[in-house]
Amino acid sequence: MSGRNRVIVLAALAASVLCPRPTLALDVQQFANMTTEDQKHYLAFLVNKAQQLLIQQGEQDQAEKTTQLFRDSPPGSDRSLGASQFHSALTSTLDYFARVPAPLQGTMRSSVESLLSQVLVKNGITLTRGFTQTLEAATRNRAFYQKPR
Repeated sequence: MSGRNRVIVLAALAASVLCPRPTLALDVQQFANMTTEDQKHYLAFLVNKAQQLLIQQGEQDQAEKTTQLFRDSPPGSDRSLGASQFHSALTSTLDYFARVPAPLQGTMRSSVESLLSQVLVKNGITLTRGFTQTLEAATRNRAFYQKPR
């Protein structure tokens, strides 16, 4: 390999190490390892951010539907319908990741923001094309202090 090609290869490797792809705002596995109380607080934070984004996008009615989905609890339940569906989606995602073949273990990622978007769409809440990415960007640098387990 010539000196010039070596420099190009080293520059590409350095760029891939020093400039990795953006990390997820919060990975589902990280969320699953949080305490129940921290999960509840983080989900409330996400729902609040989603409502703010919907309002910024001029979708006040969709923001109100989101509020209702995560506020109202069915009789006999300690969780809202939205929270129950979110945790069901979380469980399904974690189960799927657990069944991934060994060579691919740890290579798959999903964000809690994408799970929230799935729940919103499932309940008829209309989201813009880039909503999940905008929500991830809005929550990516959020300092969230978890209680030790």
